[in-house]
Amino acid sequence: ESHGQDIRALVVDGEVVAAMRRKAHGSEFRSNFHLGGSVESVEISQRQSEIACLAAKTLGLDFAGVDMLESRSGPLVLEVNSSPGLEGIESACGKIVAGKVAELLDRRLREAQSVDEPPRAIEDSTESGEHSPAYD
Repeated sequence: ESHGQDIRALVVDGEVVAAMRRKAHGSEFRSNFHLGGSVESVEISQRQSEIACLAAKTLGLDFAGVDMLESRSGPLVLEVNSSPGLEGIESACGKIVAGKVAELLDRRLREAQSVDEPPRAIEDSTESGEHSPAYD
């Protein structure tokens, strides 16, 4: 049914930021870009976008490449990659999607720091000249 092609949707923070159609090269059945497959930008349907986002969310992934097949019964998830390559999708879509990933990582780091940061001790001089820690 797939005829050596699939769709890769790149999900970042619950949103599809880019999608491409991948076609296998020659007799190769896998359509991966690094195996010589061709790639082209594609507009995916709302249903495909929902499925890609749900697949990533189900696996607890904020960043994922979701590979789907187009079948007679609708989109089917083939594979979910937790560390997808960006070269093919950036080439196909003409977008720098690595920036979206960097923004996500920066936001998550800031969130983690604000939650996990213990109070910092501040030296507070007493009248006797002794120092005692104070907390902010």
